[in-house]
Amino acid sequence: MKENIEQSRESDAYAQLVNALDQEDKILAEMRAILKNTPDRAKAEQIILEQLASRMDSAMTESQEALRRWRAELRNELGA
Repeated sequence: MKENIEQSRESDAYAQLVNALDQEDKILAEMRAILKNTPDRAKAEQIILEQLASRMDSAMTESQEALRRWRAELRNELGA
């Protein structure tokens, strides 16, 4: 029973990590689209800084925290 609970916590932590990384990928795709579709590079960079930089910073922080949680759950499950 304890093993199932630990596996479940590890699985949940891994799912949160995958979701956080997916969010980063979505924001990166938005950045690439802006760079591709905005002829003026300076304007594209300004749009990214104003609209996406803070979201990317938050997404990266979330994925780092999710990675730490997943690694901790994995270590706990493996008894390390």
